[in-house]
Amino acid sequence: MTIQIITPMAELPQFLRLEPFELPHDTLSACTYLFFTPKTLAAGIQAGCTPDEIKNYLQSHKRETVEDKISDTIQGRHSVIFHAVKRNLFDIVELLLEYGADPCAKDPNNIPLLAATIMWTKWTYKNADKMVALLLCYGADPRCVKKQHRLILVETLNLTIRYHLNRASFTKLATTRQRQLARLSGCPRILHLPFHIVGQDHALEAVMNKIMAYDTMHRKRPLVLSFAGLSGHGKTELATSLGSLLGTDICNIDMSKMQTVMSLFGAAAPYQGYLDGSPLNNYLASHEGQRCVIFLDEFDKTQQEVRESLLTILDTGIGMDLRWNTVLDVTKSIWVLASNKGDDLISKFYDKNLKDKSDSDKRHVSIKPLQHDLYKLFVDAYTPAVTGRISSFLPFFPFSRDEAAVINHKFLRTLGDNVVLPIDLHSRLPRPVGHIHLSLLRDGDLCKFLAEDYIRELGARSIQNRVDGLADDLFMLYKDSKEEITEATNSGPHIKYTLQLHPVADTFEAAIRGDGTTFIPSDSDTVVLFLPRSSC
Repeated sequence: MTIQIITPMAELPQFLRLEPFELPHDTLSACTYLFFTPKTLAAGIQAGCTPDEIKNYLQSHKRETVEDKISDTIQGRHSVIFHAVKRNLFDIVELLLEYGADPCAKDPNNIPLLAATIMWTKWTYKNADKMVALLLCYGADPRCVKKQHRLILVETLNLTIRYHLNRASFTKLATTRQRQLARLSGCPRILHLPFHIVGQDHALEAVMNKIMAYDTMHRKRPLVLSFAGLSGHGKTELATSLGSLLGTDICNIDMSKMQTVMSLFGAAAPYQGYLDGSPLNNYLASHEGQRCVIFLDEFDKTQQEVRESLLTILDTGIGMDLRWNTVLDVTKSIWVLASNKGDDLISKFYDKNLKDKSDSDKRHVSIKPLQHDLYKLFVDAYTPAVTGRISSFLPFFPFSRDEAAVINHKFLRTLGDNVVLPIDLHSRLPRPVGHIHLSLLRDGDLCKFLAEDYIRELGARSIQNRVDGLADDLFMLYKDSKEEITEATNSGPHIKYTLQLHPVADTFEAAIRGDGTTFIPSDSDTVVLFLPRSSC
């Protein structure tokens, strides 16, 4: 078995190295009375300060002062955002971007932050997929990189990052007015939706536009959306992302289990159990007057009586807290009614109008005829009264082979993120499988091959099942080692396994093999701080 040890400090090119800084005082919190400087902020990031500690430091200064200086270079080299990105500190990077840090910042060699983010992964092995998407969300240019650095960039571009870059290249960047409208409506991050799920461009654009229109036009009633289509194609994921980007938790109700009005809203006083309420009743009460998201899954699988019990609240935004018999104002609520209803119509429309088109061309195909057909179908299924409360009917289409490949890659990356964690034998839930580097060889070809197992009727679940099988293969290889599992393994190089395609007769198979070890550096291996600190 070949041993591969990579020493990052020996190979990290000079142009990708960052300078170390020292805090003026023992902790970042002790620096709050000083003038704000990006250098102090960078030192705090290097010292391992938490997002809350970074946020407290920023909030201790006038926002306009921070916004004015946060993109300044430090000693003529890097701006502070480089230091957070290199450590893959997602929450801190997002915080810096919210304070106006420049996502298009460049280093002294004119290398854009986005390119550096991707190139660093060759030496850090960190999963930068979410970081790349975040920078693109805030306007990083997906095409700007110097010719002499493209070789490293090509080596480190994985399938998910390529998908994000491609999507950003044909997605219209939000205009100044769009960003202004999103900000004034209190949901600036809603414009980030395209980088949160794979595919479904029509639904994404419609959701963004609907939410901004409802808020800026001050419509005093709930926004009601219908997500229609085959299971496993992003309906739940989009609703969850919607809640996250709007800064709220979501209420997820399985309507197939709500067969009576009481099961949905709870018992009214003085019936037994009325003080317990119900998940929906209690959620609406705790979010009165606030923006909130209610996801009613399997909406077509409940009783008509239950659907009709929602008529008033969907129309006026006025409900009742049955525990105390008090009126609730939920006019700012967003209701998502999800169902498989219309999946045949959607599949036929996809096969006829979208299946053979490129991702960029699909966006220009009008789906209004399909939406009209869904409207008529829902009138028959739900009655005109219920259907009339729905603001927009949004179809969720089958995945293309390329989209299925990207979803495969995301699941494999999640598997890799799980097994790279340290071995832990002493927690309440032990983690005996860990300290593993899962390498994907020629990930594009690999994931396109795995995408052949995508089944339209199962959606992403068919892809997850395939990856679960590969996870089982990895476990079997790990289990067959004769060495005892110990936490001491965490102090050495990571055990490397490689997943790749192997030719078998006239086809291929995806197989995992042990492949030596990989040295995955910690932040302290790549940047040496003057004074290690335990608290900020």
